[in-house]
Amino acid sequence: MSFIRKKYSPIINLFFTEDEIELQIEILREGIKLLQEEILHIRQQFPFTIEVQIKDELWVKKQKDIILVEIQKLMELEEELNKKFVLLVEL
Repeated sequence: MSFIRKKYSPIINLFFTEDEIELQIEILREGIKLLQEEILHIRQQFPFTIEVQIKDELWVKKQKDIILVEIQKLMELEEELNKKFVLLVEL
């Protein structure tokens, strides 16, 4: 069994066996794998997906239409509320 000395520390000297080093390497590999999976998952969510969607003219048109309908509904609601306000003020 051979020992490999970690970087020198004035406080303590640390020695690891080859098995301990291999275990640490395996733990780091698993950690890297988990982080890569998390990055992949994040990249599949907004705002990272918008790049592909913005290039799709049909998707952009649908989104624009949805927004225009919502704007129209809000304008109608505003008009209705203004009429109610005027009626309340006239009382």
